[in-house]
Amino acid sequence: MKIIWERTSSNEKAISFFAISLILGLLFVTDGAYEFSWDNTDYYIFIMLVAESGKISSHEYFLGSVCYNQQCYSGRAPGYQFIAVPFYLLFKALGGSGKVGIKFTSILFFALTAFLVFKLGKMFSELTASVGSILFIFGTFVIEYAVKIWNHTTSLFFVTLSIYSVFLFRENKKLRYLFISAMSLGIVFMVRYDEVLYGIPIAVYISLMPENLKKRNFRNLMIFLSTACITSIPVFVYHYVAFGNPFTTPYSFSGIARPVNESSLALFEVENLPYALWNMLIVYIYKDTPWGHVFHSSLIESSPFLVFSLPGVVYLYRKKPQESKMLILTFLIIVLFYGSSYRWGSLVTSSPLGYCFNVRYFMGLIPFLCLSSGAFIENLLKEGLTRKVNLGIIAGLVGGNLYAIYVEKTLVQVLFHSYDSIDLIASMNRTQLNQINHNLAITTLLLVMTYIVLRYYSVNLKVLEIIRGLCLAFGVVSGLGAILTNIYANIFNYAYKGGRILPFLDALRYIGIHIPGFFYYNSFLQVPVFYYIIFSLPMCYLIYNFVKRIKQDYLT
Repeated sequence: MKIIWERTSSNEKAISFFAISLILGLLFVTDGAYEFSWDNTDYYIFIMLVAESGKISSHEYFLGSVCYNQQCYSGRAPGYQFIAVPFYLLFKALGGSGKVGIKFTSILFFALTAFLVFKLGKMFSELTASVGSILFIFGTFVIEYAVKIWNHTTSLFFVTLSIYSVFLFRENKKLRYLFISAMSLGIVFMVRYDEVLYGIPIAVYISLMPENLKKRNFRNLMIFLSTACITSIPVFVYHYVAFGNPFTTPYSFSGIARPVNESSLALFEVENLPYALWNMLIVYIYKDTPWGHVFHSSLIESSPFLVFSLPGVVYLYRKKPQESKMLILTFLIIVLFYGSSYRWGSLVTSSPLGYCFNVRYFMGLIPFLCLSSGAFIENLLKEGLTRKVNLGIIAGLVGGNLYAIYVEKTLVQVLFHSYDSIDLIASMNRTQLNQINHNLAITTLLLVMTYIVLRYYSVNLKVLEIIRGLCLAFGVVSGLGAILTNIYANIFNYAYKGGRILPFLDALRYIGIHIPGFFYYNSFLQVPVFYYIIFSLPMCYLIYNFVKRIKQDYLT
């Protein structure tokens, strides 16, 4: 398998990640009527309205819409809906469900983003690209939004394309890449208004290119900005037709975030920043708000392995300093903007709608955090799996087993003692999953910091290799925690609640939920057999490799 992968071209590997993510998303497609939020309903009804009647408004109010001059329009930016209309019509023409066609739109852009993540990572190194792509597909909350009627994955694709294209422009000096970057940013604005913010670091990056800075030549910047504005003209036309003013958005009429007669600056509370960042990045604190215990997590509670991105950015910087600076600036702008934004509620004023603070606003950063994590994992792997490293990995996985036993009464009991429950969401408490992943993230971060300090002070190589193995082991355990959170807790429950899932997934769900109950231990440990298998299979391989190396070193 390793030889086949090494002989595979870069484009074929990128296509492989596209295919894997597309198949993974399609496994969780449903056409059920149930949706979680106003957004889903708004998108669906507006798409159906445009596709079925060719109109952009309705005489009747629909959930999430805004009304103006006795007509009701979508309450969101219209770009995603217009992109999804052809897929809605195609699936209906083929005798299928229009709703599945809309969800296919999100899945397709999720898969295309996975393709771009590999291509972008390849600019740093192929191993970074491969590891980052795997983390992105299986270990982040992006997959949750890929199977819903939501505009996030569509926006994410065009954000990633814009950044990747401007990097190519710097490398190749070909103007077409600059146009692609600018047009992608224009589409981003039509899909999600706020995310035009990603254009700020891109514009800075273009301005600071050596050839532009030395000659004080802003021609490339002007091309970028003017092309992005021209591309976004359709959304201004939509605003004019719907609301009589090209600069009036649907949010002007919603009045949800704040009364519409207040200044737009009132949408920001700087004092809210530390609370919001803690809530979205470290620990999700809205546990007692509606749905807060079900599907909300902080960034590291969703993907604990992302703590690797902290030291990983240093390794990215060593390979591509200018590009890394731009990604760091992007992170700061997005985090500070959304962290100080009122965003449907306030932690300072204890608004009851504050539970809408969540990591989905950071989705555009996920590809780069995954690649940064991949860069650090590459650093851990590049010196090979020596005997001491394998010993550290085995110790870490044994620790993972002990941790699994420790949390049995919270995590495993909730997941697998309720296999006869009609509604898994009602029996699943997301707070427990969050706590487990939070502890994994802290443990992994402490190991990483220990490894960096010991390496800096050139401590005994054997000790350093054991710590390196522990870092890799807890990377694996954190990855399993992320998969359990983002694929099981989010996707299985959502698909089950959303209606009949695919026959294959029905069978898989039966195996995953019912069968472990029949083989459940009635002993002191009381941990399902399959949970041991998850940790034991890689451990058996590592033990075998460990023994093999000992035989080679001492018996030959």
